[in-house]
Amino acid sequence: MKTRDNHPSIHADRPHLVEGGKVTHVLVPIDEYKRLIAESLLEKAVSKLSPETKWTKARDVGLRLAGKRVAAARKALKLTQKDLSRKLGVAQSEISRIENNPDNTTVKTLKRLAEALEVDVRALI
Repeated sequence: MKTRDNHPSIHADRPHLVEGGKVTHVLVPIDEYKRLIAESLLEKAVSKLSPETKWTKARDVGLRLAGKRVAAARKALKLTQKDLSRKLGVAQSEISRIENNPDNTTVKTLKRLAEALEVDVRALI
């Protein structure tokens, strides 16, 4: 899109400044400005990563943290995995899986764990 000055503009319908015959500034809402800054910073950060960088989904990171927090809360109560498994009525291997590889753990399971560990579920997630 071109402004009436025949200059390209990101938002020709937004107020803008022309200096020296060129559009130099465009007025944008603060939310849009913040989004543009965040995108720019993200692009710069990503460009500095090596091509071998492995990406992880935020959900997966959250679950791994939850697994570590379950283990920490269990140990704080001086419970073994077997003790916790008895409290919940599940196999000890299930507690081990949740603590070490919680990829399929649900919020419902985390709530049950929180109750058994006598902590608020927010402490685990």
